This record gives sequence, structure tokens and C-alpha cells, in this order.
Amino acid sequence: MSLPTPDPLDLYLDLFERISRRSRWKLNVQGQRIIAMVLATVPLDDPMGTVEEAAAVLRKKAGWFGPLRSPVRYSVAAMLIRRGLPPGRVHDQVISILKRFKGRGLPWGGPGRVLAAVLLALRAGESELPEEVLERMGRIHRLWKADHPVITGDDDFPMLALHALGDESPGALSDRIEATYRELHHGGFPRGNALQLSTQILGVLPWSAGEAAGRFHAVRNSFRRFDEKIGRSRFDEVALLSLAPGSPDEIVEQVLTDRDKLRARKPRPSKEVSFSLASGLLLSRMDSTAAAGKLAGEAESADLPEIAALSQVRAVLEAQ
Repeated sequence: MSLPTPDPLDLYLDLFERISRRSRWKLNVQGQRIIAMVLATVPLDDPMGTVEEAAAVLRKKAGWFGPLRSPVRYSVAAMLIRRGLPPGRVHDQVISILKRFKGRGLPWGGPGRVLAAVLLALRAGESELPEEVLERMGRIHRLWKADHPVITGDDDFPMLALHALGDESPGALSDRIEATYRELHHGGFPRGNALQLSTQILGVLPWSAGEAAGRFHAVRNSFRRFDEKIGRSRFDEVALLSLAPGSPDEIVEQVLTDRDKLRARKPRPSKEVSFSLASGLLLSRMDSTAAAGKLAGEAESADLPEIAALSQVRAVLEAQ
């Protein structure tokens, strides 16, 4: 007789409480929440101790001015623990990738570029990142910049990195994403950074523009039926949730149920933070085998909770 699978929300709440007790004076609440979201389903005897050990390696390797010296190292530590990777190797990969960005004419400053390098390092693991990935990244970046010269910038780099890992031709990929952008705009969504990021996320699945836009509309409309407003700041979460299996109403009901449970606990997160956390936890519920079968070649099911976490890390860095 198999035991019931623990719910990711219960695992998150338990882990957050344990982390909070141990790291109250070392890490702010938002950092604690990101770690708990990333590691909620990872069995660890001493989660914060394991994170602190990995973060200490990252800080030592970073020196005085390295990009992983800041408190972001705790979130990166959680992500590499989730994948079972050695922190020293991940740090060296991140620095190497950032230097290779520069060599390819891709600017290497800014939080988005650092987080893109982290994503690539996590996917490369203990292997060297193939040069063709960076070649694809440069080609896709030029195409995105041609489509949207003003709004394409640092915040696009994590998704740029993810798409560079795939095998769809840069031209076909960019055409598909741009067609989805136009379809959604014609459907009433305002142009801008938020819509661009959303269509990049939707591009993870090999959908046509009509299919991607239809799914996005369906999830947004389901939130409306539950009297939940969806503004630009939530477009990326709606796009991520659109990738999850299940009906839009099932997805939305689960997110809102989890959000309300999160809001009932102290310290009480804001509506936006709780909405983001609930969206990330829903992605952790995805059956990995089914999800991996649905995702396009560039994405693993494990990427989706990490993309949600990276979005929160970027928001924290930009606020600073």
C-alpha cells in the first residue's frame, strides 16, 4: 500500500517555518520564501544548513566583487541543491558563461544576465556548456532585438538562455513567439515588456500562435470568473500556469486556494508575493514525466519551478 504523496504547499509551509527559525537574522523573508519554494519537495535533514554550506562556498569563490557574493547566493544554492550539483563547479560555470557572453557580444552586466548564466550552469551540470548554445543565444537575441528594439533588454535574458538550449531554428522560434505576441495584442493585451516575456514563456511549448494565445486567454478568463484581476505584473505567472496540465479552472482554483492559505500564515505575504508563490508551487505539483513529454526540446519539467523562482529573484534584485 503506497502512502499518499505530501502536498507541496504543506511541505513549503513546514520548510519555510524551519528556515525562518534558523536564518531570521541572516536572510530576509523574501529570500527565505524563495528557498522554501525551490526545496519544498526535496527531502533534506537540515535544509537551511545545507543551503548555508553551499552559499558559503559561493561567497568564498565570488570574492569581494563577484555576482554571486550578494544574498542571491542563497537562492542559487537552493537551486543547485535541488539538482544535486556542487556549488564550486556551478560558480565557476556561471563566471565562465558570463565571460563567454561578453565574447559573443552579449552584455554581461545586469541581474537578468547573471540569472541567465545561472540557468545555463544548472542545465550544463558538471559538463562544459556547448559553444553552439551561446551561438544560438546570440542569434535569437538579435532576432528579438529586431522585433522589439526598445523593450528587449536585461529582463529577457533568462528566457533567452532557456530557448538557446533547444533545437528549433532561431528564425522559426522567433517567428512563432512574435506571432503569439501579435495575436495576444490583437486580443486586447497591451504591448510591452510584460507581454513580450509572457510570449517567450509560452514559446516553451511547441504551440502555434493561435494555440498559445488561446491557452493564455483561457487561463486569464478563468481568473476573471473567480473575480481575480490580472494586470501586467501577473502576465508572466499566467504564462507559466498556461504550461501546466489540467483545465484552466482547475489550475486557477488550486492557485487561489494555495494563495489564501499562504496569506493566512505569519509573516503574511503580500497579495502579489503570495500569488507568485502559489503559482510556483502549482508547477511543483506537475507530474514530471507527463510534463517533460509535453514540453518543447529546450525545456525540462524541472526548469519551470526554477523559472518561477528566478523571476522572484530578479524582482528582488531590481527593487534593490
